[in-house]
Amino acid sequence: MRASRLDGLKESIIPVEPVYQTFRVKVLVEGWKWQTRTVLHYQFLITAAAADAFTDYRAPGQTLPCVIADIVTPPNGRLSLFNLYVALSHSSG
Repeated sequence: MRASRLDGLKESIIPVEPVYQTFRVKVLVEGWKWQTRTVLHYQFLITAAAADAFTDYRAPGQTLPCVIADIVTPPNGRLSLFNLYVALSHSSG
């Protein structure tokens, strides 16, 4: 997944774009009548980073109960399987 590029933004700035999804649900009205309602689900796909988040370079010597590894190609274009291995090898779970 790649972030969209916007004119005038530095390469290190990643725009956060909203995601929309529409679906229908049936709801009980007045205790006996069913109606179909349309719901618009609107959200920003943001993952909060923990204060103790770190790169694979800081991982040696640490064992964590679980990890979340962001394997999206970084802006500099250099991500190898070694980076992923280092990040995942420090999880005990």
